[in-house]
Amino acid sequence: ITYRWGWYSSMVRPHGLIVINCLLDDPKVPRFVLEGTMYHEMLHMQVDPVVVNGRRVVHTRQFRTLEERFDRHEDLRPEYRKVLRRYGREVGAVRRTRGRRGQR
Repeated sequence: ITYRWGWYSSMVRPHGLIVINCLLDDPKVPRFVLEGTMYHEMLHMQVDPVVVNGRRVVHTRQFRTLEERFDRHEDLRPEYRKVLRRYGREVGAVRRTRGRRGQR
């Protein structure tokens, strides 16, 4: 499963726009997760995309190398998984309470 934790747009002038997923706006999410997500999105402001075989590539080797400089980079993915599991449990609880679509 892939999930968009943050998003950067250079189209919003003059400085661009970073949007962070609302699932990270939770006191249960460690601060370093938000910081790592911001770090990743801010790298998009520094590292220009390249075109390879007609495709725009934003996560280049240079980007990944810089991304790995974040102190707790290797801890981010497990934390993202925890957020998704917690969110999945919460959504499941709401569905069980309300019932599934089409059921009465």
